[in-house]
Amino acid sequence: MSIKKTSLQIICLALAIWLLAGCGSAPVEPTPIPETMVLTGHWEDVSSAFSLDLSQAGDKLQGSHVVVAQQGNKIDSMDKSIEGIIRGNIADINFQSSFTTNIGTATITFIDQNTIFWKVTNPPDGEFYFPNECTLIRKMSASIPSPVGTGTITGRVHLVAPPTPRMVVYAVDKTTGAWAFTETQATDSEATFSIVVLPGSYQLFAFSDIDGYAGYSLDGWTLAVVSIAANQTISDIVVRPPSQSECGSTFGVPAAPDGRFAAIPDPSADCVATILTPAAGYTPPQANPDAIRIQFQPNATDWYTPGDLTPNAKISFVLYAQQGQQMIVNLTTEPDSSTIPYASLYITAADGTIYTPNPTTNWTGVLPASQDYYIEVRSMSQQSITYTLVVNIPVTSNP
Repeated sequence: MSIKKTSLQIICLALAIWLLAGCGSAPVEPTPIPETMVLTGHWEDVSSAFSLDLSQAGDKLQGSHVVVAQQGNKIDSMDKSIEGIIRGNIADINFQSSFTTNIGTATITFIDQNTIFWKVTNPPDGEFYFPNECTLIRKMSASIPSPVGTGTITGRVHLVAPPTPRMVVYAVDKTTGAWAFTETQATDSEATFSIVVLPGSYQLFAFSDIDGYAGYSLDGWTLAVVSIAANQTISDIVVRPPSQSECGSTFGVPAAPDGRFAAIPDPSADCVATILTPAAGYTPPQANPDAIRIQFQPNATDWYTPGDLTPNAKISFVLYAQQGQQMIVNLTTEPDSSTIPYASLYITAADGTIYTPNPTTNWTGVLPASQDYYIEVRSMSQQSITYTLVVNIPVTSNP
């Protein structure tokens, strides 16, 4: 009888300890999935020819993939190749290539309703063609409206001389923290890019996996801001490397928001102020009463004029443009200035901003204010030259 009583006491004591332990520790709650997070749909990254078809049910994710590689000679495609669990805004993925039975792992990060980021965390053994990292954009039927309006920024990376290595181009809204990026392929000429972003005001900059960086700047000293609205497309944003000056590189860039590239600092403000302070007696071109007023013809988006310049001469033009408009200025000369600069543009604004501190024959930018803009063509030659100046202010396009 005593043995039974002792056994019963031991069981009751163990049960009490278990109950107390359960009461003393809070249950582990799964990371909630944002209500706006919808991964179901068709996603594409054009630059890597990679697409995903995903289906989300609660915290479960499954889907299929297609990758077109080696100019179409390899097609990695498989149904039910994606399985994962969603935690917060990240899905942990197991994936399988059609070229191997081995399983790889990856993460899919939800950026916004139209953008996800794919990253391989453990590649499978064997042959496979999934990209290591890429940003995919939701592709929807024209009959299904996008849940969140986005805009598109297109442009090109223009380095000093070709070839252009593979570049990673970022668009970052410093106010909201929203960001997106795309990767360009190595090319023997300029690299083009297209980034889909939420409405906002973005700085654009790019890094090379090899070395170097570039940014979108209007004045050559600071990164400019591109403001974009829902369903708006802003085109021909040119991302260039900084020039070199007594201060070193004329501008730096922020760190990549995904941590892949470190920040590069701007030159010191004191050094820049010294360089940009006009010399005594200098008269900027906007003070020139002889500047020729540019007038666009009705419904025209461009204006051009031919002309001649004697050695070391210059001619000034002025036009009024509105905030948010894009302006593209191109100068061609005879003899050709593409290799040896026989002439250069000098572009300033009525507020005193200098947009071309260094010799150049082309400039593009989104105008920061409604005001007069001055374009001066300066001869840099000891011989007479002919030139053609073209100014284009395109109509903003909507997709």
